Amino acid sequence: MRTYHENGNLSDEIPYNGSMNIDGIYRTYYESGNLSHEMPYKNGKREGLAKYYFENGNIEKEISFKNDKQEGIEKWYYENGMLATETWKNDKFHRSYKQYYKNGNIQLVITYSNNKKQGMQKWYYENGKLVAEIPFLDDKANGIIKYYTLQNKLVQGKYVAEHKLLWQITAQKGKLVNGKCISGKSPYKLTFNKD
Repeated sequence: MRTYHENGNLSDEIPYNGSMNIDGIYRTYYESGNLSHEMPYKNGKREGLAKYYFENGNIEKEISFKNDKQEGIEKWYYENGMLATETWKNDKFHRSYKQYYKNGNIQLVITYSNNKKQGMQKWYYENGKLVAEIPFLDDKANGIIKYYTLQNKLVQGKYVAEHKLLWQITAQKGKLVNGKCISGKSPYKLTFNKD
C-alpha cells in the first residue's frame, strides 16, 4: 500500500501480506521525496535493523528489533555522519552506552546491569585523553575515583561512610594534599586542608 503527501510525493510504502499484517520493509518519506526511515517487519512484528535518515540522506539512527522488542545495537549519528552514541541492550536491561564527540573521539562509556550503572565508567576529553574513571555498584559511585586534568594531573578520591568523598590531590611538585568533598547542592562544594 502507498500513501502520498499533498504535493504528490510518496509518503509511505507499507507492505501487507495476505493476512493484512505488515511483512517486509515499511518505508516513510519526507515531503521532498527523500527517504525518512525504513522499518523491517515480519508478519506484523518489528524484526531486524530499523534505519532513520536526516533529510540530507545521512543516517540519523539505527535500532535493532527482535520479536517486536528493541534488542541489540542502537546507534545515533550527527548530521555530518559521525557516530554520536552507541548503545547495546537486551530485554533484561543489560546494556552499554558510548557517546562520541563530533570529531569521532569517544566522550564516555557507561555500562548497566538490571538498568543500574555497574562497573567502571569512563569519561574522555575531546582530544581523546581520559578525564575520569568512576566505579559504580548498583547505580552508586563505589570505590576509588580518578580524575585527570588536561595537564594529566591526577585527582583521586573515594567514597567513605555516609557517602562522603575523601580526595587525594597530586600537586605540581608531586606532593599530596588531602581534602574532602562535602555533599550539598549540586555541584559539590570542595574544601581542602593540607596535612
